[in-house]
Amino acid sequence: MCATTLQEYIYEKIAGQPDAARLIVVFDPRAALEMSQILEDEHGRVWGILPYDGNDLAFRKSQASVQFERILVWVTAGSRKDIESTPRLTLN
Repeated sequence: MCATTLQEYIYEKIAGQPDAARLIVVFDPRAALEMSQILEDEHGRVWGILPYDGNDLAFRKSQASVQFERILVWVTAGSRKDIESTPRLTLN
């Protein structure tokens, strides 16, 4: 099957990970993906979604309460003052 949307492409990549995979990081600067709190892949594996938008404190709080064996960190650009600007992720 060939993905026709970004969402389908990401789901295909997640489903293609080996069973031993426990952590996936998805970089989505424009927040184009529609992520909920959990994702179940086609193999029945459940991934807890941890959103990260540059707010370290909120990320650490949500990380502390995760009860999932498999984690997907969904990295988006933080809120911007200039809506027309290109979203950027700062990784350091």
